[in-house]
Amino acid sequence: MYCLRMNIGYIYILYLITTFVCIVIGSKNFSHLGNLKSLYFLSIISILQELFSAHDSWLNIPSYYFESRNIYVIVEFFVLLNFFRKVINNSKVKRFINLTQVISAIYLLTYVFITKSILINYSLFSVTECLIFLVLCIFLFVQFLQSDETDNLLKHPLFLVTSGIFILFGVSAPTYFLYDELNKTFPEEILFDFITAVGYIFYVVLVTFSFKWSTKKFN
Repeated sequence: MYCLRMNIGYIYILYLITTFVCIVIGSKNFSHLGNLKSLYFLSIISILQELFSAHDSWLNIPSYYFESRNIYVIVEFFVLLNFFRKVINNSKVKRFINLTQVISAIYLLTYVFITKSILINYSLFSVTECLIFLVLCIFLFVQFLQSDETDNLLKHPLFLVTSGIFILFGVSAPTYFLYDELNKTFPEEILFDFITAVGYIFYVVLVTFSFKWSTKKFN
């Protein structure tokens, strides 16, 4: 258990480093980011959230479950929904995304009004979030396969971002489904934090490459 806790600390530092590099590269190529600009600002918000949720000293592992973390999860949800709405061509999927945004906003506002808290139910909200984004990623993958831009997808910014989002929520989904069971075996949400952080690192790395290879051609 102690070894796993130490590894979380190293992975957390690696996540901060990769996110910082992502922001630097994104800023250098900002004018070419197009639809990826929202993900650039999301990366900045992510760093700010981690600073707000840090506690005690820089030698301690910041808590992922302060209110700032919950606010970030909600912001991330709506930013990614808006991203998919812009890049997916299917009109029915766009209407689904618009409806999801409205229903989610009403649900969250009602939840905050009733509970007087932003501490959302992870096992409910995040499972739903994972399923929505995994389905949207699949739609976008199909869109890529049906387009004329399939020659070098590994350098296509939108394909890289979609792959990163798919990996992030694909890795996170099982931990949310098994949230209660994992916490019984691994107290203090250690394994949950570890798996989620690994998913975010893969996501940030792919987003970084998408920023690097972004040109007006893709946006």
